[in-house]
Amino acid sequence: NRLAIRETESLERLFVPFDYAHGRLGNHIYGLSGSNYLVSLNRETGDVIFSRYIAEAGLPVLGFGLYEKDVFSIAGNKLIEINSELGTERSTWRLGFNATSPAARNKSYFYIVDGGKRVCVLKAADKVQIFTVAADDNSMITSVAASEDFFVFGTDMGNVISYEADGLKRRWRFKASGEIEGPIVRDEKWLFFASKDTN
Repeated sequence: NRLAIRETESLERLFVPFDYAHGRLGNHIYGLSGSNYLVSLNRETGDVIFSRYIAEAGLPVLGFGLYEKDVFSIAGNKLIEINSELGTERSTWRLGFNATSPAARNKSYFYIVDGGKRVCVLKAADKVQIFTVAADDNSMITSVAASEDFFVFGTDMGNVISYEADGLKRRWRFKASGEIEGPIVRDEKWLFFASKDTN
């Protein structure tokens, strides 16, 4: 499908966001241009749902996630929520830290990596920061994923660590022999991730 972007622009990335409310991929495809123009398409028909600028040209945009009817992303130092059917902005929240990977969320919380060293947990309703967690060995956090019951993050030292959703208790820790690279992907009760040990 030809995307509704200017002739002078190029398609930089395509996303099919993870639907955190239902534990599966969402129904829309998102195309992001080099100037941060976002086009949303129906995944089955290719029909355009909406198109709009999501951020100023040149600002980094860190992935997309979906919860209920809101698609969310981090653009520059802002957490942005957009209605996935209408393209209208529901909220924009300026983060007080430097996010380094795409956000994850559940009904109650957003989970955002701060400066690569800790996961900041914000209340979904008002974006108030509740707590932070980090790896015991102070390794760099490469990605984060969440469900209603837990969140999990991977590190450059090969750790995959799971906490209860409210962060009060660590559930388990898995140790790979190489850096966890790329996103951790959740599919119902399974987690998939890649390690630099080639597994």
